Order: sequence, then structure tokens, then C-alpha cells
Amino acid sequence: MRANRLFWGILLALIGVILLLQNVDFLPGNFWTIFWPSLLILVGLWVLLRPRLRQSQASSLEAESLSLPLDSGITEARIKFEHGAGRLQIAAGDNPIELVGGTFVGGVESHVDTTQSIPSVKLSARDNFVAGPVFLGGEGLHWDVRLNRQIPLYIKLSTGAGETRVDLTGLLVKEIKLETGASSTEITLPDRAGQTHVEVEAGAATVKLRVPEGVAARIKAETGLSSVTVDTARFPRQDDVYISPNYDMAANRVDIDIEGGVGSFDIR
Repeated sequence: MRANRLFWGILLALIGVILLLQNVDFLPGNFWTIFWPSLLILVGLWVLLRPRLRQSQASSLEAESLSLPLDSGITEARIKFEHGAGRLQIAAGDNPIELVGGTFVGGVESHVDTTQSIPSVKLSARDNFVAGPVFLGGEGLHWDVRLNRQIPLYIKLSTGAGETRVDLTGLLVKEIKLETGASSTEITLPDRAGQTHVEVEAGAATVKLRVPEGVAARIKAETGLSSVTVDTARFPRQDDVYISPNYDMAANRVDIDIEGGVGSFDIR
């Protein structure tokens, strides 16, 4: 059901963009005579190739475990996710001596760099992993990740077509950056991290940001054809920003900057 909704949502958004471009004379008048046959060819090729791709991925879709220790002397860390298509879940872990852990269906490549002032971890899909479009029934990655709740973290998410669910409750996340395309993303922001900076760059995506009770927020959105919904009871609008009345004095607060194309954003 979710795959069907995502497929039709992307298709309708794509048609809407094309209609807009055609109305402003950016596209030739005969564009539709090319578009529909091309779309049917692409879908047909995927239907034909999907069984072969499933066979080649049978082994890579097994669940793998990963545990990266929190080495002594590490007081903060950067963590980057390059996920692609599929499902990504992130939450706080319970192991105080583990920096990153979890299970990874489809496999994962991990790279740790301790040469910088702030050590970094990059988790990415393997080069030999081939996933068809999730909205057409393709098998994507499924990562379930747990992060250390003892040290400050700086997180970057680069995701493709799929679903991302991030719960930062209990984590000391100082910065989170999201770069995503045609996807569905929901992020519950930190509740005890002090100051947190949030950056969102999204295309044809649905992005939900949840600000925990007791956390103040300042929200600025620069969007094109996107719709933006903000809980103005908590975050009244002042000029071009939405801001909590107690933002300057709040012990825990988030600073949110959004750039969007065609999609929807919901902050509450």
C-alpha cells in the first residue's frame, strides 16, 4: 500500500511539473507524445528485468550486524548515511561503549576516519547492490541503526526513494542535515541536546519534523512549489520565520532551515 501511494505521488508530482513547464513554454508542445511511450518502455523494462535482479540480490538481502566501538578519547563524532532506496530507521542505542550499531539488510560499507579533529563514520550501500525502484516493487536496503547517546553527534542523511524514520530522542545531536529526493522522511528532533541546527534540502519529498514538547524552535522555509505546514500555536510567525515565544531563553532549542522543490513539509 505504501509503495502504491509513493508511486502515484511521484507520478502526479512529475506530471504537475511537466504541465507547469509546458505552460511557461519551457517544453515543446509535442512533449506528451514522447513522455508516455518513454514511461511505458521504462516500466516494461523494469517488469522484465526485476526477476533477474531479485535473483542476483538474494544473498545481499540477508541481514548483517555491525558494531563500531566508542574508542577512548572520542568526545564527539560525525556520522554520515548514504542510504539510497529502501528503509532507514535511526534511534538511540543502549550500549554506552558502542558508537554505531545495528542490522543492515542489503549490506553496508563502513568507513571510520579518526584523523580529523572530529572523528567521522560513513555508512554507505555496497557498490554491487542493485535495487529497483521501491515504488515499483523493487527490493531496497533496510537499515535499523542505533547511535550512542553519551556524546555530541553531527549527522548527515543522503537518502533516495524510500522511507526514513529517525528518532533523535535521548541523543545529543548538535546538527542534522537531510538531503533527499523522492522520499518520505519523518524526524523526531532531540529533546536534551541544548542547541541543534537542522538543514533540509528536499526534492519531490514528504518531510515531517517533530519538535518534542519543551523544546523551542526557529523555523525558516524557502520553498518553490512545496506546501509548508507549521504548528503556529507553538511557533507563531514573525515576518519570514516561525519562532517559539521563549526561543532565546530555552535550554533546549532547534534552528530549522528548509529548502524544498516539489513536496510537502510538516513541522509541529
